[in-house]
Amino acid sequence: MMVMTTNMYRSILAKALTLPMDQLANVALAHKIHRDTLLLLLHDKIAHRIFKKFLASRMKDHFVVFVDEVDEFINLPGIEFMQHTAKKLFKKYLSEHAKLQVDMSTKMRQDIQAKLNTPSIDMFKSAIVKVKTGLLQDSLVRYLKSPIHSEMKQEFPDLVRNLMSAVDKGKVDLPQLESILSNPTYLTNFRKYLKTQHAAENLIFLEEVEEFRRLPSYEIVVRSAKKILDKYININTARSPIPIAAHLHDDMVENVDKAGKRYFSDAIQDVVSILRTTEVHDFLESPLFMQLIGSWVVLDETYAIRQLIGEVELAYFKHVVPLTKSVRQGQSGAPS
Repeated sequence: MMVMTTNMYRSILAKALTLPMDQLANVALAHKIHRDTLLLLLHDKIAHRIFKKFLASRMKDHFVVFVDEVDEFINLPGIEFMQHTAKKLFKKYLSEHAKLQVDMSTKMRQDIQAKLNTPSIDMFKSAIVKVKTGLLQDSLVRYLKSPIHSEMKQEFPDLVRNLMSAVDKGKVDLPQLESILSNPTYLTNFRKYLKTQHAAENLIFLEEVEEFRRLPSYEIVVRSAKKILDKYININTARSPIPIAAHLHDDMVENVDKAGKRYFSDAIQDVVSILRTTEVHDFLESPLFMQLIGSWVVLDETYAIRQLIGEVELAYFKHVVPLTKSVRQGQSGAPS
């Protein structure tokens, strides 16, 4: 990385003072124009580099690096594949026009639909509970009493005996259902029965949601989330933990295995709030701000003028008068 010499700095600073003032708004207009300066500093490549340099002088450059890494996390192929798979499951089983529609309330459908663009491993949890409850209430006892279930007696005599005992006692509940769902052979037999009742879509939905929860790409998502968490958030592992609310910290550490696209959203809001309320203001008053303006001018004067909007323009006005005087004095005192 090139180190800026004193002469280079002075040259860039002088460039910052060459902008034609008649092409800028006046101070009164600048007060009325609002633009999110932090977003400009994060998204413009030159501004990003210089703002990060400013934060490094305050031992806070990892704030910006954290934001950058979360941006990369949000765009992971694994998350995109989760989105694709989640939307496919919703369209196939939960949408109003699904051919294999699983029964549930309109509100439950809407809640799941709202999560499709920000999927997580537990986004179908309410639907799973609803489907399992439906199987318990409508299908399981009839299945256990059916001739199709009798086919399991020879292969799983103990399990059949336990299940039928629960039927006789009227205590068929979730543990009995789970014992069937967790046994591949039993599951196939149960599906065979449900097909005769035209209700197999409920079981198929559960199977496909379980596949969704075990997506190999999701392991990449979780590993990436843990890496960012341990590097920047977790007070037990991060070198300089980013200050976020204690309850948010604890919740993130506890639920990292369920990380989805919005996992870092609240932490990002906290970081952005810190940067926006303190660091941006101080940066605009620092000499590095005029280095940014000069760097923009070197790149393209028209581009630099377009960036001088709102508080960025106000900051420029505050710098330009004393700096112009300083540069002129320096030039007049220079040996000829």
